[in-house]
Amino acid sequence: MTGFSEDPKTPVSPVSSVADFCQTLVRNGIRYHMDVCSDYAIMVTVAVPGERWEIEFMENGEVQIERFVSEGVEDCEKPLEALLEWYKD
Repeated sequence: MTGFSEDPKTPVSPVSSVADFCQTLVRNGIRYHMDVCSDYAIMVTVAVPGERWEIEFMENGEVQIERFVSEGVEDCEKPLEALLEWYKD
């Protein structure tokens, strides 16, 4: 995936790709968060019910996508404490 150009032979700048993607999210009523994750990439994070997407738009036009899918609700007595325990030093 290198952009959202209607003509696959027409190169699209990485900034245009990010802007086009974010406009598509807005048109579809999907909220997102944008962040700079390195000197060479902008990350768009999307949270939809049961999933989280991390989409990185690289300076060279490459797009990398990671999709995390929920395994459901965890049943435990103290869920917040259990969650924090996983990352305790």
